[in-house]
Amino acid sequence: DKRIQESVLKEKAKEVATEENTINANHNTEQEFIDDMMVRTREFLENFKYEIREVTYSLSSSVLRIKVKLPLWKSVTSIYQKEDDLKLHLGINSSIIILPISWYLCFDIQRQKREIVYLNDIIDRIEYSSPVKFPLWLSVDNEVVSLDLSDSNTPHLLIAWSTGQGKSEAIKSIIGTLIKKNSSDKLKLILIDPKKVEFSRFKKIPHL
Repeated sequence: DKRIQESVLKEKAKEVATEENTINANHNTEQEFIDDMMVRTREFLENFKYEIREVTYSLSSSVLRIKVKLPLWKSVTSIYQKEDDLKLHLGINSSIIILPISWYLCFDIQRQKREIVYLNDIIDRIEYSSPVKFPLWLSVDNEVVSLDLSDSNTPHLLIAWSTGQGKSEAIKSIIGTLIKKNSSDKLKLILIDPKKVEFSRFKKIPHL
């Protein structure tokens, strides 16, 4: 299992490196990449007779979101069917997520280089209204998305993804937030770790 996991991680690293090298060959800086993606997205939509009112962008740790404002009466349904054409026009290999958000049609593209988001950088950016509230991730618009397990709408949380994508680290961050924000008198945890590896660092905390 360990050999398979290491092989998957190596292949993933090669894919990321190949994509970054392709992008860097055409752009000296990330701002050049952003500007080029905005121009090319505008060109693509104008080729299909879309009237562009505004083009802007936002940047998260891993995603460039290009936001295009179109006339309200204009249908955008056909754009979803042109993702491969758009990828060809932009000159990228990764998937593009297309979605409407607040009067804008948004195109989410992977950044040249991903930034690491540290727990300490976001842990104090939310209001802790209950002992079991914690930050989950940073949105594309750099807003901290949080979850409160005391809310009746979220009685539990399932974390699932492929190998090497950070499932265990996400859980460790959640546990770390809970024990940092609550004393052992206020919060008690039951950790079930069949492998007896993932959560060994928490064996001596008083919250167990």
